[in-house]
Amino acid sequence: MADGVTMNNKFRDEDQGKKEGTALLAEVCRSVCQAAEQECLPEPSSFSTAPSEEPGAPVVPSALPLWELNVVDPIEGTALHFATSRQLRSAAMALLARDDFSPISVKKQRGIDGSTALHLAAAEGLDDVVEALLARSDFADAICVLDKDGYTALHGAAFRGHASCARQLLASPLFSSELVAAEGRFDARRTRGHWAIEAAELYDMSTALHMAAARGHAELCAEVMAGGLAAANKVNRLGATALHMAAKGGHASACSALLKRPEFTAVNARDARGFTALHWAAQQVSADVCAAILESEDLTELDCRDLRGRTAIEIAEEQGHFEVQRLLLRRRGTCIRE
Repeated sequence: MADGVTMNNKFRDEDQGKKEGTALLAEVCRSVCQAAEQECLPEPSSFSTAPSEEPGAPVVPSALPLWELNVVDPIEGTALHFATSRQLRSAAMALLARDDFSPISVKKQRGIDGSTALHLAAAEGLDDVVEALLARSDFADAICVLDKDGYTALHGAAFRGHASCARQLLASPLFSSELVAAEGRFDARRTRGHWAIEAAELYDMSTALHMAAARGHAELCAEVMAGGLAAANKVNRLGATALHMAAKGGHASACSALLKRPEFTAVNARDARGFTALHWAAQQVSADVCAAILESEDLTELDCRDLRGRTAIEIAEEQGHFEVQRLLLRRRGTCIRE
């Protein structure tokens, strides 16, 4: 940020109380970065310091009172929550380097949605902050925390495609296969810019695997399944598997990644509409997705019908998706006239 005024303008809110709380958290982040510089810690500052009256004289920040360091805003949470949600890497690292900043004196979960700093750091792709959090024994157990919607830190990383953060979470001995398969919903109030707001507008999703698949993160799909076998065939509230989500989104590489894993056995599964993944490929005019699904040796329900009595071939014909129709007919061993 150029200066404190710029930062405060960025986070201006109609609610005056929230604006004041945000400004205080921003000031805490600014102060700890200045202190880290003064103590010659390795983390550079993300904020400019106030100009000195004497050119070239070092800026020496005043001591930050403990109550101010550990201040909690009812919406934004602690300074660490604020720093991670705003991608203020240096501020987050400076806070975690301080012995006087600990979960003994500050809340791990912020009140509005139950997010921990680990949830927010993983969702923002701050892999070094994730590493620092997991390295601190007093913060590492946040990896087991579910927010108010039932999401782990892995959900946000999977949705946003932050592979490095996801790998660190999956590699932790504290992150069980049950947590990998944790199912969330979209009910909690969220702060502006939170990944779950975007996710709720796009899909009805559930597990981290659903999110990775829906966004087309093929590599993450494979890694999430390897880290939690129970997640492979789970369905969301609409009966959709991760394969349904990938097919609906038109992500052929994600479909292939799912189908290559032996843990995934739900290629013939039908969702609440009676759609298989092939139905979605036909509906969404995705020949690449159709081809990826047809490669599966476990595919047996080529001609199953949705709740309206239509096969994938018939949907493709209705939609005028003749390339998809040809692929399906070829698999069935039928010729189509050009």
